[in-house]
Parts: sequence; structure tokens; C-alpha cells
Amino acid sequence: MKKFFLIAAAAIVAFASCSKNDAEVQKDKSISFKSYAGRAVTKADADFFIPKSQTYLQPQAFGVYAYNTGSTAFAGSVASAKKFMTNQGVEFTGSSAADAADYQKYTYEPKKYWPNDEANNLLTFWAYYPYEALSKGFEANDFEVATDPADMVDLLVSDVKEDMTYSKAAGQGTVGIVPFTFHHALTMVKFFVKTGDEYPDVTITLNKLTVKGVKGEGTITPSWNAGATSYAWAASGNGVDFEVCDADAELSVNGAFFPTGVETDDAYLMIPQGIDNVTAEIEYTVSNGDDDPVVNKVTVNLKTTAVTEWAMNKNVKYTFTVGLKPIEFTAVVTDWDTEVEAGISVE
Repeated sequence: MKKFFLIAAAAIVAFASCSKNDAEVQKDKSISFKSYAGRAVTKADADFFIPKSQTYLQPQAFGVYAYNTGSTAFAGSVASAKKFMTNQGVEFTGSSAADAADYQKYTYEPKKYWPNDEANNLLTFWAYYPYEALSKGFEANDFEVATDPADMVDLLVSDVKEDMTYSKAAGQGTVGIVPFTFHHALTMVKFFVKTGDEYPDVTITLNKLTVKGVKGEGTITPSWNAGATSYAWAASGNGVDFEVCDADAELSVNGAFFPTGVETDDAYLMIPQGIDNVTAEIEYTVSNGDDDPVVNKVTVNLKTTAVTEWAMNKNVKYTFTVGLKPIEFTAVVTDWDTEVEAGISVE
């Protein structure tokens, strides 16, 4: 991950005159940033994931694209706009919500400055996190998810800040600062496995949980309409298997199984997609006394009444309840046959 640091101090230029009166010092009109993560996600690896209930970025860089549309208001297309910032890495060095609102906690170089001719230099900004995850700016971008949760990236995308000028920013109380709001572009999916009842003298062990048929590649396309930013995903690929569990884990009625055994860890970040053909294959062993154990394997579809698709920014928790079908007995006794008289003459 590249890191960017502020290396240029604000330039102050003074001009001397014969009357020994100094001219008015020009104020620094550098372009600065602040950000807010609209919703939090959960992941054990803190490098590129935002911990639960945290609404500010991790201390990593995000990428910024800026476009100059001249005197024409931004209308959702950057095709005819001049490039002003192309994948500029901006480093957030803070560690709190208060830091997120402090433009001095965001550093980048080379420093960019607001054009003085505001009427003919309307700037539109867009950003994503983490830096280097996307490369095409405010247009269609390809993305691929990792199959190991430790390698997954929490892709964030921002709202568009259109037609910005120094005066407009100052009018919003931000004094030349571009305020970004980020949204989670992927779907967070977690898995929970338990038994449906207490089963005395029975041990149920989850051997394997595999999620199959997931499209691990996709293209995200941003759009803008009357001040609102939206995103559309087109998932692709032939399907990827995710080995959620490949080690034994004993289950109980009040217990749960996640990859680390903790509900808030190892969320899977999936590309938003239809899940008609996405399944979970569950393999578990039932041990009962001294008899040989029985291995059961069940395949279920992940499309349910409550969850019909994986959508951007959604948080989905699957709970698989393993139930046993007890073997019961009844018994009847057949009646004796009709008595047959066996007369024997003994002489």
C-alpha cells in the first residue's frame, strides 16, 4: 500500500511597496479532504476493514478522481471533462470520528489548489477505498474478491461531490474541504450453525461447510442523477467455492460456529449478485454411543424469503439449524393362530 505524506507548506507571498505598506497576503487555497464511512462492517483483520460501529476509515489511503467540467454543471458523465486528479492517493492518519472531520488528518502530494476562476472551473470529485483497488475512476470498474477472508478487501465508494469550488466549499462551512461519504460496495455474509434441540448422549460435529456457485468477479458502474449517486453491479465468472469450514467443530443447541468461532469475525465480503444458484453444502457427523458414527451431507439453496439476493451494502447472516430425526419404535404381538384340534386315538 502506497502512503502519501504532506511535503509542501502553505505558501505566503508578500509584496513590498514604496509606501512600505504590505499587500494583502493571499490565503492558502489548497484542496483538502475529510470523510465519513456511512456504515460499519466487521472483520478481524484491521488493515482494510472497518471494525464494528466505527464510522471512520482505517489509517489507509483512499483514491480520488477529480474532473473539471468548465462552466458546465456536472451531468453524470466525465467523458468530456478535463482530468484534474487521476487516482490521487490520500492518506488518512487519524484514529477517531473527530479525526475524520479534521482536514489536517488527510495528507497527499503533490498538493492541488482551487482555481480562482470559479465560474469556469467547476470541479467534481469521486473517491474509493482502499487505494489501488480500482483504476478507472467514475466509470465501470472491474473487481475480484478473494476466497480467503484474511485477504478480502472492504471496497468502499463515495458519493459524487459535484460542481465544487472554493467558495461553495466555504459556504458549506468546510473552508475549501471536500467532504466524502463512503458506502460499502460489497455484501457482508456470515454463517452460523447450531443444533435445533438438545440430543442427550449424541455428539454432532460439523465437518465441512462449503458455499458453492458464488460469482467472484464483477463490474461496478457508478451513476449520478440530480445529486444522487447510485451503483450497479454486474457479477460474472463461472462460480467460486468458499470453504467456510474444513475442520471439525462440535455443535450444540446454544452454540454457534463461525470460521473462528466468534460471530463478529471472518465475515465474507461478496460481490452483489443474484443467488438463485448459490448453495451451501453442509457435512456433519452424528456419534451415538459405541456404534459407528453416521456422516450426513445436505445441500441447501441460499435464496430464501428474507434474502432473495446479495445487494450492495447489505449485511446477511445465515443460520443453519441441524436437526436429527429420532428413530422411534412401536411394537405389537401377533395373536396365536386359530386353534386346530389334533385328535389322536390311542389304543
